[in-house]
Amino acid sequence: MNILYATWLEFMFGEGTQWPVPTSKDYTTLVIFIVISIAFFVYLKLYYSARLKKIHEDQLFLFKARQKGLTDYQSKMVQGMVKITGLKEPVLLLTEEYRFENSIGRFLTYISSRNETQETLLSICHDIIITYEKIFHYSSFKKPLTNISEVELNILVFFFTDSGIPYIGKLRKVNPDIIVLKLFRSGTKALKLEGKPVTVYLWRSGDAEYTFTSSIKKIEKDSVEIITPPVITRGKEARHPYINVFIPCNIIDENPPEKNEFLNTLSTPNTTAEITDEYIDRILAEEKTGIVEQNAVKTELIEADIIKINEAEAIIRSESQISFNTQYVLEFTIDDFHFRIKATPVSDKIIKRESIYNYTFRYNEISDNALMVLSNHIAEKVHR
Repeated sequence: MNILYATWLEFMFGEGTQWPVPTSKDYTTLVIFIVISIAFFVYLKLYYSARLKKIHEDQLFLFKARQKGLTDYQSKMVQGMVKITGLKEPVLLLTEEYRFENSIGRFLTYISSRNETQETLLSICHDIIITYEKIFHYSSFKKPLTNISEVELNILVFFFTDSGIPYIGKLRKVNPDIIVLKLFRSGTKALKLEGKPVTVYLWRSGDAEYTFTSSIKKIEKDSVEIITPPVITRGKEARHPYINVFIPCNIIDENPPEKNEFLNTLSTPNTTAEITDEYIDRILAEEKTGIVEQNAVKTELIEADIIKINEAEAIIRSESQISFNTQYVLEFTIDDFHFRIKATPVSDKIIKRESIYNYTFRYNEISDNALMVLSNHIAEKVHR
């Protein structure tokens, strides 16, 4: 076998041809090649493992962002804050309030260095505060402010100096003389602005945007004192986006005119029988449970369809006209959750060609569980 093989080798490459004998250098080169190959494959494994982890972290971040009801733009903005601050776990910015606050200063410094217009900076600061409110202090309904002293503490406020520099701070104190904010970017560069005018913006989730002009009384490294203004201006309401839906619902008037008339007759007893409070309570209890006596009147129910909905209002299409002089109960089901919301119609529109009425109902009472289910449903639809 070896003779035949050697003959073939000599036949191909000439008489006396032999296989080369590897030297120590060849062995060294081979070992280096093997080590490099192993290192390369280990690097690829670590790289793809880190990449897969990053993908999972981003997916978790987006999932948490949707749970909080953030829009695509707000999610991308928070991701930008993550990159600027170098935070290894993005989801921490959605769960730990102090991390979000600490990232605001760096983010403001970054966007200010890009020479953006004041209008753009105003929009960005506005979105930072809306995002912060959605994540950590979300509320669907808040009573409108009549003066600045009624505002709750620890919300974010942003203001512009006359030079166009944006600042964001956390409201720490409000008294008749000064408003104290904890700044999220150094105030040392603005020390010369003491006594200069500023425009302050305050955005309240579930209410509206407020503005006022004032002047800076004192600026320190991490805080600012602004003179309390005599008046504040209430701007546009903080409306939540509608989503298009088609959900069957019942509009229930629990106190229709006939029932009110019946209750009025009960309130004026006749001469033959005295009607006590206990008697009225018993009739109403029986009516509520379905055991209705002959003189009692059932609740009025209108079948309709919800065509648009958000966390504060619902637009409902109905073939029947309804009165604006009463409060109704809206009954419908979303994601296997049965909603029962007390609401009042605030506007209407008739489609004359089809004789269809569209009513906008504003919620008066909604349970925390119902609001949570509705918020998650809207966030899921908005981000699809």
